[in-house]
Amino acid sequence: MVGMPTDEASPDPAVSPPAGDPGEQSSAETPRTSPPEASEMSPEGGDGHPGAAGGTPLPTHEPVIASEPATREAQAPLPEPEPPSPAAASVADDQEHSLDPRYIDLARTIGWIVAASIFAGNLIGAGILILTPAPTWVKWLAITAAMIVTAALAWFFHHWPAVYHYHSSYRVNMRGIEIRRGVIWRKVINVPRSRVQHTDVSQGPIERQFGLSTLLIHTAGTEHAQVDLPGLDRDTALKIRDHLVSAREQDDAV
Repeated sequence: MVGMPTDEASPDPAVSPPAGDPGEQSSAETPRTSPPEASEMSPEGGDGHPGAAGGTPLPTHEPVIASEPATREAQAPLPEPEPPSPAAASVADDQEHSLDPRYIDLARTIGWIVAASIFAGNLIGAGILILTPAPTWVKWLAITAAMIVTAALAWFFHHWPAVYHYHSSYRVNMRGIEIRRGVIWRKVINVPRSRVQHTDVSQGPIERQFGLSTLLIHTAGTEHAQVDLPGLDRDTALKIRDHLVSAREQDDAV
């Protein structure tokens, strides 16, 4: 009797597999994973970050964005102006100062030397006049006039320095120097530090005897291109010179 063809029985999922060795059971339950293909071994893992195969992330770094080049002011800010030195501060006190009192004796000494030279010339002229055949009254008149002129010059050279010293002064501040002088015609000279080209301190043989100097200021301009300030103590003249020149050096450095 021909039997009916029967289909091959499919495994029933409800039926648990037969009990066997525990090792075989665990191996049967754990799915085996095949090694990743070459295409899967990409530098990027499963989460899109660089990593090894299988999506294991590697340590990453934040991208560095180059900033715009800094401006010149940010890179090298201009240095702040240095405060004046104690020596300059003691000179640039913005106070009106008179010339050194020794200037009166210095000017009188120079005046006496000039008066003595004129007197010697008058004596020589009087001696020549006496030897001439001129009338006697003419000779005495000429000698008397020469003596009067010499005496007047001696008086002037003795008293004028004190009057000139009284009407002469200077003022030094951070902006520059101001010089006032003149008895009949008063004159005020302002020299800004920005116009000072260079300065000199001169000292003649007579000034050296009194310890005085003359400050010479050369400016950038046609009027008052050279300004002199006599009757200064040498140390004071040097301090004023350094104070006026320091601004010029700072402008050249910038």
